[in-house]
Amino acid sequence: MGKPKLSICYPTYNRADIIYGNVMRCLKYEGDDIEVIVQDNCSTDHTEKILSEIKDPRFHYYRNSENIGPVNLMTILTKSQANFALLLSDEDEVIVERIPNVLALLNGAASMCGVIKTTVSVFGKVNTKYDDEKKESGFSSINRILFHTYMSGYIYNVDRIRCLSRDDTNYFRVFSKGGSYVFLYLAILILRNTSLYTSSLVFVNHRDEGEHDISTYYFNGKHVYSPDGRVEVFRKHFDCLNRCVFSMEQKKFFVRRMIYAVWDYSCPEWLSTCIDSIKTKPDYGILFIDDDFNIEKVMTKIENDLVDYADSIGFCPKQSFYDELMGEDDLLDEYKKNKNQIVRETNKLLEEYYKIKFEIVDSKVLKV
Repeated sequence: MGKPKLSICYPTYNRADIIYGNVMRCLKYEGDDIEVIVQDNCSTDHTEKILSEIKDPRFHYYRNSENIGPVNLMTILTKSQANFALLLSDEDEVIVERIPNVLALLNGAASMCGVIKTTVSVFGKVNTKYDDEKKESGFSSINRILFHTYMSGYIYNVDRIRCLSRDDTNYFRVFSKGGSYVFLYLAILILRNTSLYTSSLVFVNHRDEGEHDISTYYFNGKHVYSPDGRVEVFRKHFDCLNRCVFSMEQKKFFVRRMIYAVWDYSCPEWLSTCIDSIKTKPDYGILFIDDDFNIEKVMTKIENDLVDYADSIGFCPKQSFYDELMGEDDLLDEYKKNKNQIVRETNKLLEEYYKIKFEIVDSKVLKV
């Protein structure tokens, strides 16, 4: 067996039957130009037993002696013996019949790229973010993937990973202990010195096995809405971007884009998830939002937290950011437009939420 062209990498934890099925699906491909790697993050189920039964020279199983958290994502990529490594969530499926198409891409248009991002089918629907074949570098490439925060479908040039400096490697080992998006930050650092290739090719089917995250904290006996967790996650975006070289105009653009994204994630998108929760778990869901919830106050706090953090780490001075925002009509109009849209969407969802909440409360009163 010669050197494979592509490593299909599955970090896993406690999904024995699912990961077994996904590995066996990949191994139906008949060529020896792929390998399949599983890095088990010290599962407590029967993952080790069931995967140890697979006898195929293209399959490699590794098990950590302890759970090392998100560092596992970096660990598995270092085990690759191929030119390129595809990173996958352990519940997601490779579309095996398209492996030849991906190999052709890696041998052709994307052969010299540092990161390749393929399209993922989400909940049975094609993600149309990549509706064309495109090669980009520098600011454009990083801006394109900045909020593509689902790891399945990222393909890394393995040599580019090995070329990262010791300082970068140490950064990942420290950072990834508490970071959710290690795979994204790895891509960003690689793209400092190479290019991104995005493809419309659908190569992965995403399966929704887990529950959606809801940002709350527990206070005085009840769950209370809080965007702080989401803000903390996206502060780490700034930490990573601060290791890259951008113009001040580009940095200000990233700050604005970050504010808009966290507004969206923490307000209408969060409320949609909350509404889904209250429908399925009414006793839990009605605790999420207080009756005096004010979306504009929440958005102001999010903005202040992000702008202050970008200033504190030397990424973008606060005064310079606001001078530009208030001094250019186009930017200010964009800012107001985004803010007003989020407010409208959130208030509409709030009406739906309170209606469901009061119906649940009324039904409980009637039963009593």
